[in-house]
Amino acid sequence: MYGLLLFLPTILISVLAISFVQLGLLSLILPLLTVAAATFFLPFGFGNGYVARLAESLRPEDRDALLVQVAFVPRLRLGLRGVMEDADDIGWLSCTEKDLAFRGDSVNVSIPLTQVRTVRRENSGFRGLFLYSRTAIKVEGVDDFDGLRFAERSSLVLPTSWRAARQLYKYLSSKVPESQRRV
Repeated sequence: MYGLLLFLPTILISVLAISFVQLGLLSLILPLLTVAAATFFLPFGFGNGYVARLAESLRPEDRDALLVQVAFVPRLRLGLRGVMEDADDIGWLSCTEKDLAFRGDSVNVSIPLTQVRTVRRENSGFRGLFLYSRTAIKVEGVDDFDGLRFAERSSLVLPTSWRAARQLYKYLSSKVPESQRRV
């Protein structure tokens, strides 16, 4: 729904602006500028502000915890809900020396770091308009799932989102020693 709040004004502003100018180079540039402006605020359009307000009540005592969405591999949410939403849950991710913990509104997971095998960045694809990255981890020895994909949900503008995604990857890869990783 938040996407409509971003998409409709973009279209309306573009059409309105073109209506008041003569056909020419400016009438070609104005729609591109409105799309660029909408792209800049894409995290807002994906509802990150709303997600942050919802998740605030779940915030753990650990102030280093990161606000993320998680998708399990294989997915927990199947059917229409799984197609419409790219996440299984939202919540807070934190690490200690021994484990990785995710505390969400419907799922709580704690994974010993000794079971994490890979940490890598990947593009979120079409759903994120190829502009977002997420951090994927592969785990061994867990019965319910083979891996997790984390994406940041704390930013309102695209450059901040990119920076937060890089920090998320660095945070997770720094917690898993290179010596225990296997490809």
